[in-house]
Amino acid sequence: MKTVLRTFSALLLLNVGMLFGNPESFIEVRGAAFLPSSTLFKDIYGNTGGCIQLEADTSFYGRWGLWSNLDWLSKKGRSIGFSDSTHVSLATLALGVKYSYTLCPRYTLYLGLGPTIGPAGARGR
Repeated sequence: MKTVLRTFSALLLLNVGMLFGNPESFIEVRGAAFLPSSTLFKDIYGNTGGCIQLEADTSFYGRWGLWSNLDWLSKKGRSIGFSDSTHVSLATLALGVKYSYTLCPRYTLYLGLGPTIGPAGARGR
């Protein structure tokens, strides 16, 4: 988890540098819903969870751009059976390239491609 956060922090610093030199760069903080598909996960931690996302984006060559995204979820739950307290943390880092196409002044369509990596950790008490 620490390695993921350090890597993302370094990438953000690079994007902040680009932000001042490129008017088409931005850094965005947003929330999202985590909707697990696993029945076991839902039984322990509930049907939904709130995620915090941090995204940095910059254009570098015409319609081409780079983006990075950090997504983090922390949730408490109760184990099945003994109802012991448990905690899960999920952090993912995604990096990629995108191609943008402006449909009209108000709308831009883009196609992005990149890998997502991230460790998951669960801890019981």
